[in-house]
Amino acid sequence: MTPPSTSSTSSTSSTPSPPPLPRAPKSLSAYLKVYRQLSKARLSALVVATAAAGYVAGSPEEIDWGGLGWASLGTALCSAAANALNQAYEVRTDSLMARTAARPLPAGRITRLHAVAFAAASAAAGFSALLLGAGSREAAALGLGNVLLYAAVYTPLKQVHPGATWVGAVVGAVPPLIGWAAASSRAAAAAAAGSAREGEEGEASEPPAAGRAPAAEPPPPPPALPPAAFVLAAGLYLWQLPHFMSLAWLCREDYARGGHRMLSLADATGKRTAACALRNCLYLMPLGFLAVAAGTASAPFATESAVASGVLAALAAAFWARPSSGTARALFRGSLVHLPVWMGCLLAHRVPNTAATREAQRPARVAERLGRGLARGRAGLGRPDGGGPPLPLPGPFLLPPVMPGLGGDTVSWGGLSGVGGRGRGRAAAACPSKAACDRDDGGGDGTEESGSSESRRRATMTATNSSSSSSSKRWWQVWR
Repeated sequence: MTPPSTSSTSSTSSTPSPPPLPRAPKSLSAYLKVYRQLSKARLSALVVATAAAGYVAGSPEEIDWGGLGWASLGTALCSAAANALNQAYEVRTDSLMARTAARPLPAGRITRLHAVAFAAASAAAGFSALLLGAGSREAAALGLGNVLLYAAVYTPLKQVHPGATWVGAVVGAVPPLIGWAAASSRAAAAAAAGSAREGEEGEASEPPAAGRAPAAEPPPPPPALPPAAFVLAAGLYLWQLPHFMSLAWLCREDYARGGHRMLSLADATGKRTAACALRNCLYLMPLGFLAVAAGTASAPFATESAVASGVLAALAAAFWARPSSGTARALFRGSLVHLPVWMGCLLAHRVPNTAATREAQRPARVAERLGRGLARGRAGLGRPDGGGPPLPLPGPFLLPPVMPGLGGDTVSWGGLSGVGGRGRGRAAAACPSKAACDRDDGGGDGTEESGSSESRRRATMTATNSSSSSSSKRWWQVWR
């Protein structure tokens, strides 16, 4: 064998060696720190807060604090499992991104097998806490299903298509349903136990009679997830879009290095990303009215929800009017304030989940109250049974205003083929030029004529539909 030449030896010795990997944790506190990072403790705390809000909203007058503790523990463990599996899958991409390179797996503090074992143990413990501790099969199924949705669908989809953001929003909307299902199961179990105890006491106090009619069967348990439960879930789903769209714009370069397919990477000007955030803020505004109609909250929440979501929509509108890191950061921080305010107002005006309110929460009753509100613009929704003072509808619940030019041109997802590229690509521009992206295609407002309100509405819609096809396309991008 020919010995290496002097030149090759010198070149090899001059090549800098890679930095040594950090040593594995040696103490219990070090391991606990690693597990906290694997669990994404701050994110998991937010998830637990939304599950706890769902539990309180779905409880009767008296809150079962023990059940709340079990539901929160089970949700925290399921969230830890999902986040650990996410990091076990994304070791390579996390090592390419500045904001994730210091995580335990890219830094080499633990092995991937260790992380998967931690995730499996957390998922099993979380499932058991929801099934046995909280006593809810529905909550346990939702918890385990959400782990699989996050780890098996959302995580790999981030490398494939921007639609992963919407899948992630579904994942974030499930924890309130876990809490509500757990509260419903605990309340149903307590009611059944009370009925059985009363029946036993009645049989013991009355002498047996040959001709006595048999005791009536107890009523069937209420559904674990009535329509009212999905109001809070819808709020979480819609809230996540402006939250994550602002974050995606702020971190777009980092996401491109990691190979993630984000909407912001196909948006050279930021208009499309901001329009997505804005329209979901607008969708949040009438949600308080839906909460009142569904019997989830009392009438004041409709106004409070509209005001809080209107402030968030104003921040999103500023982001759309002038896309920049400053306006995106303001929207991101505003979303962090909006969520606890919105949930706090909902819980402050919650309608206890009792037999009387469950009757008012039936889909037919909810649809009836919504129909009254749409037909007259106001409905008596001060109480769950439909009585009380009239409630004016929030403006955004009416027909959506026409906003031509609010979305940019149609997205060409083929432009994403150059994005990421396993961390080596560049973000592709979605428009031929900034001027083309920023052009205004003109109006679409109709002229109001005299006559009934229905005639004026028809005239407006007719004028809108006769606007240019490009303007209609961009209007649809905002409201779809």
